[in-house]
Amino acid sequence: MSNRAKGKRTIRKAKDFYSEKGWQIEDVEKSGKYTKETDLFGLFDLVGIKDGQVLFVQVKTNRPATQAPFKEFAKKHCGDAILVHVYTHYDYKGAVIQKYKNNGKVIKEDYR
Repeated sequence: MSNRAKGKRTIRKAKDFYSEKGWQIEDVEKSGKYTKETDLFGLFDLVGIKDGQVLFVQVKTNRPATQAPFKEFAKKHCGDAILVHVYTHYDYKGAVIQKYKNNGKVIKEDYR
């Protein structure tokens, strides 16, 4: 399986996970023959909305993302209405979600 196919598979799993939790979630990553893959704000693959909250999600496979840019974004923008998550899927095991707060804390939820 190519890296691109594996990444798309992981994004589908993340979308399914958040959809089951009641989020209306969409893939915002743009790609094509002549378009370089681009994340929203250079950080996020998915955006969701639920009950007046907006969720930004970065999706990773087998390796968590570097925390610094997500902490910085969360400190500037997070609150009651805006949430930042990093969803890391581990092959054959499950997922770990890091939830970033505006005070710099990171809450880790393990679904493996």
